[in-house]
Amino acid sequence: MTTTKQLLKQLKDRDPAKRLSAIKALARDKERQALQQLARMAGDDKDAEVRQMARKAGSYILAQTGGLGADTATTSAASISSPPPKMVDDKGKFIKVKVSDEDKAKASAFLEEAMSYQINGNRAKTLRSLAKALVIDPNMRDDSFFTSLAEDATGMEGEEAIQQLYDEGTHKRVNQAVHESRLQKRVDEHSEETSKATWADVVFDMGLYFVISTVAAIILGFIITQSAQGYIDGIETNWSNVSIATRVVNPDDSTDVRYWLERDEEGDPIYFKQAYPDMTFFANAQQIAATTVATILMASAGFGLASTFLLGLMNGVVHLVAAKMLSGVGRSPYLMHKVTGLFINRTIILGILVGIASLVIFGSGGGMVMQIFAGVIGLVLLLVLFKLISTVGQAYDFGFMKGMMATSAGSMVVAVIVGLGVVFLA
Repeated sequence: MTTTKQLLKQLKDRDPAKRLSAIKALARDKERQALQQLARMAGDDKDAEVRQMARKAGSYILAQTGGLGADTATTSAASISSPPPKMVDDKGKFIKVKVSDEDKAKASAFLEEAMSYQINGNRAKTLRSLAKALVIDPNMRDDSFFTSLAEDATGMEGEEAIQQLYDEGTHKRVNQAVHESRLQKRVDEHSEETSKATWADVVFDMGLYFVISTVAAIILGFIITQSAQGYIDGIETNWSNVSIATRVVNPDDSTDVRYWLERDEEGDPIYFKQAYPDMTFFANAQQIAATTVATILMASAGFGLASTFLLGLMNGVVHLVAAKMLSGVGRSPYLMHKVTGLFINRTIILGILVGIASLVIFGSGGGMVMQIFAGVIGLVLLLVLFKLISTVGQAYDFGFMKGMMATSAGSMVVAVIVGLGVVFLA
């Protein structure tokens, strides 16, 4: 069985594979003795995979071993308000003080934690850990590695860097810098993401949306007209059969009237009843069934063009409100790419849902079924709206409320234009 000492020695092996193996073994053993060496390897190992593994292993060991432990982590703020005095002899040579083994271990733990924070770019926590380490073990002032970490964290040199570890203003500046760095990183990542979409992508997306919406309208037009015609044919066939069928009245209930034209294999009559459809629904079905193929094709093309135009207009208004009025960070091509992709997917889903609804509604003769499907379609549209708001918020890197404001502005413009169009056509 390989000992910890052997694994630590293996960290210096020339073979990257052996160094990786040692790092993994030390991480499995949660070996704190390896933290300092892992921190150095995370920064200067020649192999990128080894550097990454050393960084992950160091963080894992610290997390699994509870960081510094409850007793060490409770060092009060008052105890680190200023650095311990620097003791030198007549020749200016540093004088070490006596420190117990327990305090040395605690200070070393804080130093290990500071290294981990420094590797992960958290300078604020690096300062705090270094300050605590020096209070517990003043001899660290003469440690070159401690001084190096302090200089990296503060941006100053030597004794001035150590003094800054305890300066409240420095801590505030570092905290602010860390905060600004994180914000900038987020902005940079968002900018990188939004820059991936180009106007060429938008043209392709809009063209694809036009084709899909037009084809979907054509298919739905045929499904609806055929369903309506099937409904009408069923009603008219029923009425025709009633006119030539044998009429049978139930002697116990005069309202129970049945008809029959044929007999089954046993010779018994096959009864049916006269249909009494909702005449308003029946009249509407007749108008729908009378729609010609040319009308369906023209209406579908018009729908495709109009919906594509309105989608582009809505995107333009949303971008104007989000970027200019709500100070969102985003690009119009990215918004249009994401929103058009969303509408392409949802148009297909809604098309399938409307097609099924048409078949069921005409198959059942209307009634409550229409209200049920209207509710289902309304729910789907509401979910699309929430997804649209989320997409707008993500495109401009702001929250749900601003996303809703920008989306509402674009939707209202579209609603007004559609309303005016309906009034004009009526």
